[in-house]
Order: sequence, then structure tokens, then C-alpha cells
Amino acid sequence: MNPAEVLAVLWKADLLISGGGSLLQDVTSSRSLLYYLAVIWLAKRLGKKVMVYAQGVGPISGNRSRRLASSILNTVDLITIRDGLSRDYLRDLGVTAPEVRVTADPSFAVTPASEERAFELLRAAGVVPNVPLIGVSIRPWKDDPSWLSPVAQGLDAAALRLGAALVFLPMQRDQDLNICLQVASRMTSSSTVVAQHMTPMEAIAVAGKMDFVVGMRLHSLIFAAARGVPFVGLAYDPKVDAFVREVAREEPLGLEKIASSFVTSKIVSAWERRYELSTLVAAEARTLRAAAASNAELACELLNKL
Repeated sequence: MNPAEVLAVLWKADLLISGGGSLLQDVTSSRSLLYYLAVIWLAKRLGKKVMVYAQGVGPISGNRSRRLASSILNTVDLITIRDGLSRDYLRDLGVTAPEVRVTADPSFAVTPASEERAFELLRAAGVVPNVPLIGVSIRPWKDDPSWLSPVAQGLDAAALRLGAALVFLPMQRDQDLNICLQVASRMTSSSTVVAQHMTPMEAIAVAGKMDFVVGMRLHSLIFAAARGVPFVGLAYDPKVDAFVREVAREEPLGLEKIASSFVTSKIVSAWERRYELSTLVAAEARTLRAAAASNAELACELLNKL
């Protein structure tokens, strides 16, 4: 957040990589969008190569913000995006000048921690051995959490029906831990929370030890898919909706006006097809892992052209 330091670094750089995640949106705040666009603008003013790296784009709500995003993004050298929805969004914004390639989220290229480390984290959390494990990733969403009670009830009923234990996985610990503890305390089924901070390598390793994942955070679903674990998505954002439809070929659970019985039936139905879903997502993950690696290759090509 120090403009002089940003300028000094860009002055010495050959290439600016703008990524990853969903930086180019104003749901978080319009200030964050302006910040990331300003860094891109400054890099181009200094004559630097710029690559938008495997991002998810949108939504951008204000007309002024949309025009600004289109104007600045049309000056960059290469855009790679993680899904077709973002490609279509860029077209709607009027971004036509740079090459746009659909690749995959860089998280698919994360190398998991060891199995021993994954088991160590699960043991420390008190996970019950020798029972099916359903990983659960939830996050705070909206000031009115009316969606939370039916989701909690639906999870509990599904776990009891399937004889499974729920393992809550706070993907962003500082934001997610409290809500995971809150929901876990309501469960009558066996439930635990992995409260220890996890690196991305540890999180993907732990996700791989689940038999099934119910995920609200996009990266919980990415990590599950990368390890061939079937999942149900809780779609609070278009990026989750797009990922579930593209990778699992399933309709996610929308959180608006959701009923607990629907949560339970969706989980149970997907659980009964988990072997089929596992094969599907594992195959998709292999393709996406190669696509994620291609982002780095494309960045190197830009450098080689200097």
C-alpha cells in the first residue's frame, strides 16, 4: 500500500503478473478493484509487460468501474483466466485487444504435503478413525445468516443417515474458524474442526483424506477435485457455480432460500454416486493440472520475448 515502493519495484521489473484469485471484482470493495487496476495501469505506463494470471473476473457492478476495467485491461499483453464464465465476462466488458486464454486455477498445481502430515493434522483435530469422512468448508456470508441453519441441519441429517463424521476445514482460518466451530457445536453427528493453521500444501493433503467434500470456499472444491474426491458445492458466488458445473457436471446448492431437506437429499444422492463422481473429477483435474502449469509457461514466453 506504499505507492513509492510499488513504483520502485515496477521500475526494476520486466514483467508484472496480476494474480491470482478473483482480484478484478468489486464485491469485496470498489477500492480493491481500483488498487489492482492502478498497479496494472502504472506498469503499462512504465512500459512493462503485463500478464493477468489465471484470474476469475467479475462481477463489476458500476458502469464507471466497468469502463475503467475495460480500458486498462485492453492495454495488457496477455490474459489467462480460470473458467469460461470469466472469458464471457471479459467479452461483455469489451476487452478485445489482448489474447485471452482459458487455463485453470493455479491451485491445481499445488503439490500436497505428505500423507503422514495429513494424518497428523487429522489426529490433532480428534478425527474419528475408520468411519467415512465428509469434509465441510463454510465461510461467513451476508449480514443475515438465515442460510446457515438449514445448511447445518442438512449436513447433520446427511451425516447421521450415512454413518459419516463431519470434518470442518477452515480454508481461510482467520475468517472461517469461528463459523466452523459454531456450526460444529450444533451437530448431533460426530464432528470435528481442523483448527490448526494449514498451508495450501497441507490443506490439499487433508482434502485428499476425505471421502466426500461439501464446500463453500472455491479452493476446498479445487483441492478436493485435485485429489479425486467427489464434492457438492454450496454456491454463494458465480465462481463456485461455474466450477461445480464445469468440473463435476452437477448443479450446486444455491444458498438463497435453501431448505435443510434439500441439503440432505443432495448430499445423499451425490454420496450414492461418489465413485462415478470421483472418476469424473479426477479426469477433469488431470486436464486442469496441465492447464494450470501452462500459465507459468506463458509467463516465461512473455519474458523470452523481451
